[in-house]
Amino acid sequence: MGIFYRGRQFWRGLRARPTKQGMAEAQEALPPGLFTLFARLQPSELAHAINVFRSVREESDDPDLLAAALLHDVGKIVVPLGVWEKVFIVVVRNLGVERLFDRFNRGALDSKPTGFARGLIVAERHPAWGAELAHQAGAGRMVVQLIRRHQDPLPPTPESRGGQLLAILQAADSKN
Repeated sequence: MGIFYRGRQFWRGLRARPTKQGMAEAQEALPPGLFTLFARLQPSELAHAINVFRSVREESDDPDLLAAALLHDVGKIVVPLGVWEKVFIVVVRNLGVERLFDRFNRGALDSKPTGFARGLIVAERHPAWGAELAHQAGAGRMVVQLIRRHQDPLPPTPESRGGQLLAILQAADSKN
């Protein structure tokens, strides 16, 4: 997808806020501990997660997949990003300069990034952070695995249950 598509998607998302109906749907889909974790996302990320959840729900009623759809970006609460850091990530990724991610992605996973590298590191590491947070909050093994792998490349034809669920999650995330 091109930079202009992603730019429009980003600006729409930036202004997005979760509706009461969307929050109610999320609360119904998640146990209390996971909903509390989910509710810590920034408002635009809550709206994105609810949109992903709704897209996933059109394809499947699998409770693990629905929970992962709501929680896939929860690792972003570890290091909340500002608007310009998010813009920077979109630009870097869409200009094809992924090597910057490698350059700035050195250091301990448990350290909190600072400075210029913050956005790049959060973009790369939030799946692992989110999986750990979800595990600590009581999420099941499949939910944790889906969150951890939601940015991983997929095999051409995923055959396992986890691979099939991951394909649905990634398609919904990309769409929203």
